[in-house]
Amino acid sequence: MKKVILLAEDDLLLRGIMKELLENDYIVEVANDAKETLEKLRELEKLDLIVLDIMMPLAGVFEDPAGGMNAGIRTLEFIRADSSPERLRKLPVLCYSVRASEKKIASRLEELGVNAIMTKGAQTPEEIIAEIKKLTKDID
Repeated sequence: MKKVILLAEDDLLLRGIMKELLENDYIVEVANDAKETLEKLRELEKLDLIVLDIMMPLAGVFEDPAGGMNAGIRTLEFIRADSSPERLRKLPVLCYSVRASEKKIASRLEELGVNAIMTKGAQTPEEIIAEIKKLTKDID
């Protein structure tokens, strides 16, 4: 049975490329902002991995007093919260962003238990796919 990946990415072109590269081996669900991501997390019974762009639009879901686009980090905080279902708290997460290499962001992602951090533009889609395969290989 194919494993299920949630691809949370607001860039239409990158989302299309990633989905096309993944869909032969995985069932790929997509979300383009924080609201859609949270909806998918709630409705998907089986989910093996989330590939999360940490700089997605907030889409009115989270308060962001700093005015930055940190919906991905807020989504990750929701996933890892003690109040979240166990299936989400244990869900492998690959985060990627143009800002993933910034120390403050990378540190926060590590605190939240991200399984892999990749920097958009520094890795090819094929390298991201290789990391996805690594993260999903031991999931039942």
